[in-house]
Amino acid sequence: MVKAVNGRIPVMIDSGFRRGTDVLTALALGATAVGIGRPYL
Repeated sequence: MVKAVNGRIPVMIDSGFRRGTDVLTALALGATAVGIGRPYL
């Protein structure tokens, strides 16, 4: 996806991360931001 947008829009990911290494991998692959945490009511 990062290649498809070619820097025209930021790529933010917010789902499916279990470990800190997943966050680092997403950032290394070009994600602009990674959402962490769970919203509680």
